[in-house]
Amino acid sequence: MTSLIKSTAFSPMRVFFRVSTSIPSMKHAREIFRVLGEYGDMIEYRFIRCPSTFRYRQYGFVVYRNSQDAYKAVEEQFIK
Repeated sequence: MTSLIKSTAFSPMRVFFRVSTSIPSMKHAREIFRVLGEYGDMIEYRFIRCPSTFRYRQYGFVVYRNSQDAYKAVEEQFIK
């Protein structure tokens, strides 16, 4: 009996990013999200916040669906 589920190449990769300036607003965070999305499909992302002030810190992480997309973002030096 043949399988009805096709095998796919799914190799997610988590990478950390850091931005050079503070993230003052949700609008700025959305712009960073948009730029990160240009490198490929994301399945998770998170901006790190200060636990006492709840302000965005200058870093976070993103999980790309395909590891090649993550490598591309690193090569283009958006993600450090």
